Amino acid sequence: PRLRQPYEHHPFEKGFEHWRARHERYAAQEASALLGGGPRPRLRQAFRDPISRRQWLKHATARLPFRPTLVWLYLMLVRGGVLEGAPGREFCRRRRLYEWMVSEALRAA
Repeated sequence: PRLRQPYEHHPFEKGFEHWRARHERYAAQEASALLGGGPRPRLRQAFRDPISRRQWLKHATARLPFRPTLVWLYLMLVRGGVLEGAPGREFCRRRRLYEWMVSEALRAA
């Protein structure tokens, strides 16, 4: 199924503290899932399916020391965040912060 109308999504409208608290929970859940040893996608699947590719990349790069910065660079340069102006920069900044939260949760576990 596809959306027939644009989807208005305002993830930052309740302020930074609300966003931070919510994403700290998400980061802890993601770290737990990465450490949980659940089924990991195989590399062969990753070439065929974009969701499997994203999951495989997440597992393969979870402990890279500069993962938050690499994600930021990817979003800004490859995915065009730099072309979106201030909203694009803010999204990329918060995504880097979220990746840092996941890294810290992995380190603490």
